[in-house]
Amino acid sequence: MISRVFKYSFVQAWARTMKGSLLTAEDRYFLQNMLTQADFLRYLSGTAYGDLLEPLSGAKMSEAVFSSALYDHFFSQTARLLRTLPKDGKQLLTRLLLRYDAENLKAILRGIRRGLSPAQITPLLYPLGALSQLPVESLLQADRISTALDRLSATVFYGPLMQALAQSNVQQRLFPLEIAIDHTAFAHLRADVKALSGLDRRKARDLIGALVDATNLSWLVRFRHVYAISAEECINYLLAGGAHLTIRDLGRLARAPDLRTFRESMPASLGATFVAVVNWEQIQWVVEHWFIDKLHSVFTSDPFQIGLPLSYHLLKEIEVKFLECHFSWLALGDPSDTSGVPVRMPG
Repeated sequence: MISRVFKYSFVQAWARTMKGSLLTAEDRYFLQNMLTQADFLRYLSGTAYGDLLEPLSGAKMSEAVFSSALYDHFFSQTARLLRTLPKDGKQLLTRLLLRYDAENLKAILRGIRRGLSPAQITPLLYPLGALSQLPVESLLQADRISTALDRLSATVFYGPLMQALAQSNVQQRLFPLEIAIDHTAFAHLRADVKALSGLDRRKARDLIGALVDATNLSWLVRFRHVYAISAEECINYLLAGGAHLTIRDLGRLARAPDLRTFRESMPASLGATFVAVVNWEQIQWVVEHWFIDKLHSVFTSDPFQIGLPLSYHLLKEIEVKFLECHFSWLALGDPSDTSGVPVRMPG
């Protein structure tokens, strides 16, 4: 216990302080009910995001400018968090960031497939900067998918992508490569959780396991009921390592022919969470709120462990995506129903 207190005394205090700067439920309520982007920004300027917005005042804020400012802020804060963590905690947070590298890599491959220029692809990327583990500039200069893959030879993505390349070529689509990218990011995340010990390992396993569950449920609904992928194929694409959903549970959910059967196929630990769901679109929203509750609960447990800073980081990530999503939604000119707009995390 004494060694854990010494190890996490500063970072747990920092995480608690930063958690206090997150938007409150009241803030979210008012932001969700703003009618214009100007009103949204005016309210947001009175929160902890005021310093971020002040340099951007005086001109019309585009969605691209707002999003870029949000992620510059988020990744700068993540870099500060990394400096406070012990070595094993830094490794785990770095693996969480690998999900953003995964999203950037998918965006680059899609851009290459569509024949976009580097100048057209760059605005689509998360501004990871020095936090990225990808040779981004080199990838942007690639004019073919095969060339881009060759330039990934020194990264963790290379081997899995080369294994998925044949299937991608047969299908003439990027989807097998994209699944390989996502699976690689989560596989390395799970491996680093296993490398921990004691309370750190238990807390990290619970958190990352819940993240895997949330991702699987989101993917499952998207693959089966949006893309109409077969149950068997869908099961093959889902992630291992969930905390609440076993492979058998996921199989039952994938084969559920309707929403009622889907709800009834949930394990007992999750059944009550989905009992009020009346359409497929609600699943994403319910899953995200379930995961947010999991993250908040970590702050009521032993503070001297890796789960506390990781929970704060994931809460901040969700908040940034909430702001990005709702600001963009207001640009559509019909903000009458934004409360159920899902907030997607990487993956």
